[in-house]
Amino acid sequence: MTSPIPLRMAAIGLAHAHVVDMARALAAAGAELVAYHAEADEASEGDGAGAPAAAFAQAFPQARAVADRRAILEDAGITIVLSASVPDRRAATAIEAMRHGKDVLVDKPATTTLAELAEL
Repeated sequence: MTSPIPLRMAAIGLAHAHVVDMARALAAAGAELVAYHAEADEASEGDGAGAPAAAFAQAFPQARAVADRRAILEDAGITIVLSASVPDRRAATAIEAMRHGKDVLVDKPATTTLAELAEL
């Protein structure tokens, strides 16, 4: 099934491999992955499957890597932001994306504190 409105998505935070599955699921529903941003320390994080950004780039060669997350957040054509950053950054990324008018899909856990939950 495809959406009558083109859905463009991007990823911010690639520390966990679930982000690949999240992007594939949305792509199967008709969304287009257009960009991604890996946090500086994510090259050594993740689940042991190699550098997360390299694995993500291999899975989605059509998506462009952006050095600054603001390129995603400030792109009005991107409507959905995915994140599988390290757990203590997920809520902040989701909040920042929502403040830029984006919908979000965040890997679990979405929050690590009650304060983050209240802010979400």
